Amino acid sequence: MRVRPSIFLVFALALATLGRAQENVLIIVADDLGVDAVGAYGEGANPPPTPNIDALAANGVMFRNCWSSPLCSPTRALLQTGRYAFRTGIGTVIQWRGGLPALLQEEVTLPELLDTAQSGYGHAAIGKWHLSNLENGGFLGPNLAGWSYFAGEVPNPTSYLPWTRTVNNVSRKCNRYMTTQNVDDALEWILTAPEPWVCYVSFFAPHRPLHAPPGALHSQNLEGLNPQQNPVPFFRAMVEAMDTEIGRLLGSVSAPVMQRTNVMFMGDNGTDWAVTEPPFVVQHGKGTIYEGGINVPLIVSGPIVGSPGREESALVGLVDLYPTIAAMCGVDQMPSFVKIDGVSFVPHLVAPNQPPTRSTVYSEFFDANPRSPRPAAIRDQTHKLIRRYEYSPPKDEFYDLVADPFELNDLLGSLPLSAQAMQKFRYLDSELRGLRDTSPRITLFGGEEACVGSRGVPRIAATGQPAMGSSYTVRLAHAYPYQPAFLVTGASASRWGALPLPFAMQLIGGGENCDVRVAIDVNSFMLTDGSGGVSASVPVPNSVHLVGATLYHQWLAFDLLAPNNPLNLTTTEGLAARIGF
Repeated sequence: MRVRPSIFLVFALALATLGRAQENVLIIVADDLGVDAVGAYGEGANPPPTPNIDALAANGVMFRNCWSSPLCSPTRALLQTGRYAFRTGIGTVIQWRGGLPALLQEEVTLPELLDTAQSGYGHAAIGKWHLSNLENGGFLGPNLAGWSYFAGEVPNPTSYLPWTRTVNNVSRKCNRYMTTQNVDDALEWILTAPEPWVCYVSFFAPHRPLHAPPGALHSQNLEGLNPQQNPVPFFRAMVEAMDTEIGRLLGSVSAPVMQRTNVMFMGDNGTDWAVTEPPFVVQHGKGTIYEGGINVPLIVSGPIVGSPGREESALVGLVDLYPTIAAMCGVDQMPSFVKIDGVSFVPHLVAPNQPPTRSTVYSEFFDANPRSPRPAAIRDQTHKLIRRYEYSPPKDEFYDLVADPFELNDLLGSLPLSAQAMQKFRYLDSELRGLRDTSPRITLFGGEEACVGSRGVPRIAATGQPAMGSSYTVRLAHAYPYQPAFLVTGASASRWGALPLPFAMQLIGGGENCDVRVAIDVNSFMLTDGSGGVSASVPVPNSVHLVGATLYHQWLAFDLLAPNNPLNLTTTEGLAARIGF
């Protein structure tokens, strides 16, 4: 069978031409910090002092329209996997002793992606983890998720001093202020790590409990104040203390290394309602899917940034960090057989005024079951639709974010909508329904021009549904009897490695329109029966992380009498099986 060596040769030559980036990546995550609490954004009436974060914006790109999840654990899962919450199953805060949900070990995390691609990048995670529990990973959770080094707090912390510091599954009491120790741990690793590297530094600050940080780290006057009665000054002090430590982190790395390092700063969700100040709405803060709960700072600075010191209005989500960081590290091949929701926004980093990388962005909140009723939100550049699935029938809210950025005027409360608003509503409704559709589905593709064999056109069909925990059968008909047939299965119908699909086998001696339409990731050999048919059962694992993924199938069958086909290999059209509940 000459087709496989020929395709592999093309694939190998293409891979050999790919360059590898060698710039470091430093990811900095703040906890419970919305755009209102960062001075560079200019949206809060009285933001805390953030000179070091503001300096990153002045020398980089500041994204104005970045979305997160409403709570920390779901956002951290987005960052690690590039997948929305209803795919990872993490829609709320992970409880240390509460069983699932927790990050499943079958998820392909960012460090695992880098390792699988043989990127050459070392990696470490520092600070708050909050993606494992006693039933799933425990204190070894960060390492099981692929990070080669971890130093920080594995469960959700309850105190900044003292606290339980874990280093690669070894836990001890720590009496150093948590934010300071996080920077110490990051510097200890960075200053000795071979380049290139990716370092994920996740601060607990400025999450509750509100408190007075060490005086050397902030300039707030907290004398005689109580954080329960007057929380805002303590919040300001905690943000400023974090900013001070970020300055120490960036300033302690040598200038040549920093010149080779891209820094990405972000918040994991909006600001806590207890410290939300006008014009932001208290009821629209952390834990909600209003802008105050999910519109977060995202700033990128470093050698990848073209025309630094600019603002970017394009829609992005923290779910996009996964493919973006992968691309920055020279990795462009996403994991096979899983649905990646993130979209790389590298084009917006390298140059201004680029076409949008996404037309909508999405967020949601749910408890323990991704199929349970939950509120969800989707927006485009100007409008936002909130759908509250916890009601029957669901209740909608619809906002013009340009005219009403704080979501005070629900357009559905003043019907009828204008023609333009109605068009926007219908578009967002269609996008939301399509995104959240988790039903199994089988469709055929690529049958416009047929590959003709001696028995006519070989056909592919399926019975059953690709539902989680079930199986379906893929059949071949009208092939030549008693000849080898191959059911090829792949994660893509657009390319196989570096080879664009469909691949015309006529180029290597095949017949006209006998094209390979599916990546050959799995190849099952069989023999056709006396009628020229054969079938194969495809089991679907009972794993929620596969929901939304699509398997692509095609039959390749030998036909010694196929007309005008020296390769004697015929092909069917393609079949796409989307896995659902």
